[in-house]
Amino acid sequence: MSNDHTIAIEFDHWTDSCHRSLLGIIALLNGGQQHIISLEDVSLVGQSVAVMESSTTAALSKISLEKFNSLVSDSASNCVITRNEICKPKDHMHIIQHRCYANWVNLIMRKITESSGMKDLILEALKSTNFLSTD
Repeated sequence: MSNDHTIAIEFDHWTDSCHRSLLGIIALLNGGQQHIISLEDVSLVGQSVAVMESSTTAALSKISLEKFNSLVSDSASNCVITRNEICKPKDHMHIIQHRCYANWVNLIMRKITESSGMKDLILEALKSTNFLSTD
């Protein structure tokens, strides 16, 4: 990874096909390239703020502090607290915190589709789409 780019750091938990809990930390360069900084199996230690903060801080120590400008995660409480803790020191105050917009849209759409009327509408739209795409 070139060291002359301004980057955003994204972190989140995923579950792999073996049902392990993984903490991924990814650098997004200003040209759009993504690089995995860290991918850690946290199945045994959990998803606490302490684990997330320790892992994320260790990953960030590999990058010159002035090279990154934002920290992105979903809106789970442990992620929000981790972002706040990482950005608390004076030398980290230039870092902008962002919620993951894909996660935010997903949460909104989940609420919308909980309505039975909306759910029926979406199912009918899918049936129509499938019918039209098979011809």
